[in-house]
Amino acid sequence: MVKRPIVMKGEKISLGLLLEEDAEFLYENFNDMEIKKYLIFPEKFFSINEEKEFIEKSYTSNKDYY
Repeated sequence: MVKRPIVMKGEKISLGLLLEEDAEFLYENFNDMEIKKYLIFPEKFFSINEEKEFIEKSYTSNKDYY
């Protein structure tokens, strides 16, 4: 298990960077119909490769969103 780099630490929560190993979690959850209905893009389904690309772009892009 890779130690997640922490970006911001609060009293009750810490935010860390996405890691390549998070792709499976994102894939499963963003394609879950119970979760999708609350997302801004509920009709879109993502492949595991798209999730990996999203994580990679999060490191190389200087945007605050994707």
